[in-house]
Amino acid sequence: MTHSVFVGMLMCSVVQFYLKFGCSQQSNLSSSEPVLLRYSADGGIHWSVIGRYEADALTASTYIVVSVPYGAKTNSTRIHWWQPKSDQSHRADWAIDQVIELSV
Repeated sequence: MTHSVFVGMLMCSVVQFYLKFGCSQQSNLSSSEPVLLRYSADGGIHWSVIGRYEADALTASTYIVVSVPYGAKTNSTRIHWWQPKSDQSHRADWAIDQVIELSV
């Protein structure tokens, strides 16, 4: 599963959001792949990982703050949460909420 957002991050210092794994009653967190937070400053051609979140570490809704790297500080940056699939039977079982970019 994936979720992408275009944001103007020229003056942005941090991105903050809530992440939760295990949103369904039939959750199998032990087999979940991590969720990666990535950014692209070239329209999605190249992606750089700025965060990696493991299912077994985040079973409750968790507030996360990530520093924005210099290469992501553009007016056309795309941030992207992505969970690689290990097989076709995998179902995404995570949620993000309250995404905010801040200049501090």
